[in-house]
Amino acid sequence: MAADQPLNQSERRICFNCVGEKVLSRRIEADGLAAHCFYCGQAGQTFSIDEMANEIKLAFDEHACRTEDSPERRGDKVADVIGMWAVIDTRPAEDIRCTLEERNEDFDMDTYWEECSFHEDAHYEKNDAEAENYEFHSRWRELTRILQTESRYFNRTVQDTLASIFEGISEHANANGRPIVVKAGPGEPLNTISRARVFQSPRELEVAGATTALGIGPPPTRNAIAGRMNPHGISVFYGAKDSQTALAEVRPPVGSLVWIGRFDLIRSLRLLDIEALQSAEAAGSWFDRSYIHRRRRGEFLSWLSEQISRPVVPNAESFDHIETQAVTEFLATMTNPTFDGIIYPSAQRVDGRNVVLFHKAASVEPLPHMFIVELVERTTTEGVEFLPQLRVVPSDASDPEKGDKRLPVLKLDISSIEVRQVNAIAYTAPSQPAIAV
Repeated sequence: MAADQPLNQSERRICFNCVGEKVLSRRIEADGLAAHCFYCGQAGQTFSIDEMANEIKLAFDEHACRTEDSPERRGDKVADVIGMWAVIDTRPAEDIRCTLEERNEDFDMDTYWEECSFHEDAHYEKNDAEAENYEFHSRWRELTRILQTESRYFNRTVQDTLASIFEGISEHANANGRPIVVKAGPGEPLNTISRARVFQSPRELEVAGATTALGIGPPPTRNAIAGRMNPHGISVFYGAKDSQTALAEVRPPVGSLVWIGRFDLIRSLRLLDIEALQSAEAAGSWFDRSYIHRRRRGEFLSWLSEQISRPVVPNAESFDHIETQAVTEFLATMTNPTFDGIIYPSAQRVDGRNVVLFHKAASVEPLPHMFIVELVERTTTEGVEFLPQLRVVPSDASDPEKGDKRLPVLKLDISSIEVRQVNAIAYTAPSQPAIAV
């Protein structure tokens, strides 16, 4: 320690080499004063402890909250939090804490806390950015209002709101290391997608199966009805990672027939994993002034992903679809980064995953086959039943959309095709007893 260093803790100086947090260290190196460091004795660019306290206070105001004094108190002692966040030794961390305590003790006298904000026994934990996320939630509520009551097309406010939410999404990472952007296609773990369609009779299925382009893959634009992820007239591909989830998602009534097939992905795709967003974390430093915006957006993306994945109540479908359709359309037209579709949790099957391919990636390679369904009579101990049997017949029929310049992305695996007759449906509905009032 240099002899000319002051003993007053707030005037002591710390050099950038003694601060392990990179953003804060670089700020000291760029803006600090050349002096001897009180803690290592070396000459270099330094901040006073008073200046360090300013930086710590800003970081605490944005990212930390003091926990309630109780036997099971959450969080860590304030000096430990300072040391962890700034990556500094115990002594400068304690000097910073004492400086902050001296500044704040007068302001805390009228509060119900027995300790001041930076008392040595005060504990802090990372705050919940979602609870303070007024900006994004407010803009989302305004987006919803505009879509439902004013305008759904060519709306600059909606466009700007979605851009503020999704632009730079590649900066976010999943807390568990799970990628937010999933690569799919040849050579990737996700290289097939299952699809199911429900029919009320063998004749209805036979007519639909006359060509794969018309009846088995996504519908042509002239037949595309509005769905959760697409408006009327915009054809997308609804599928799932496995056949059981695909079956559950079409919600077939008892007695119906369900066609199930698997499609190979013959081109490389980039999919946004909605579930991964539920644990989205923005990369950044507590001492980066712009980090709080990215962190709050990460919290909002987590909330939004839950909204996209939630079950749709039939009577509310028309309004519920408006927001998800707007999000899907925006993602489909993004250029940085680009997406070909999304993956999101199934509301119908535990651990199931749905896959939606946007219109640009929802093209199926035409196949010259017809699918004929016959009901085969079988006698069992419970009586006579009729089982659907599928025959694949070569045909010259094909129905590619005229003027469609999209390259095929999906190819039906004929060997995977099956038809199931729905005999029963199981529900999971936990019982909740009524509460007397």
